[in-house]
Amino acid sequence: MAHIAGCLVALTLLVTPAAAGAQNPPPIPLSPARDMSVSFSAGGGWKIGFGDYGLNSYPAFDWVANVRFGLTTHLALEAEVGRWTKSEVSEYGSPDNWLDRYEFSQADWHAGINIVGRVPGRVVSFFGGGGPGVWSVAEEFTSRVSGPSVGPQGRSDHWEYQDTKYGVQGVVGLDVNITKRLQVFGVGRMEVVSRESYPMLFAVHAGVRVVF
Repeated sequence: MAHIAGCLVALTLLVTPAAAGAQNPPPIPLSPARDMSVSFSAGGGWKIGFGDYGLNSYPAFDWVANVRFGLTTHLALEAEVGRWTKSEVSEYGSPDNWLDRYEFSQADWHAGINIVGRVPGRVVSFFGGGGPGVWSVAEEFTSRVSGPSVGPQGRSDHWEYQDTKYGVQGVVGLDVNITKRLQVFGVGRMEVVSRESYPMLFAVHAGVRVVF
């Protein structure tokens, strides 16, 4: 009998701490992800505008670099700078030796601030957000006409244009963890700029992010 009572006491001592721990588990600290990262992405973009003949668009090359500051696990602040470039050359000839040549180039520098929401995961995380931006727009156009009546040097016209404009940008994408400090990501971008003949830009980028 005494042997059975001793076994019951020992069993009670073993079970009681586990039960107490199960009823009152230690709190798990929730520490916001106050990380910082730098990234670079590049891809194709499409300028879209509305002209006399309806919707117009043309492709271009676009890149963006940014610094992201984690505010909480699900919220971050981004500062970004980017450049959009487009250049094209057109030539039109005629049977009587006339040649029209047109050269056009456009380059937009822009800087912006984004508030970004994040949905973190172990391997893949999603993000999306946007904010205000400022654009420095520069355009250059040259035309040259050559033919029998104007001589071999031809007649040329040239103009340049530069202005500062304001707008907003939006981003949505996903980060894929390669290591603890390295991510690759894909992002879709939209920019809307005031007082532009082609006010919208849609772009798709791939990039690399380094987390500190």
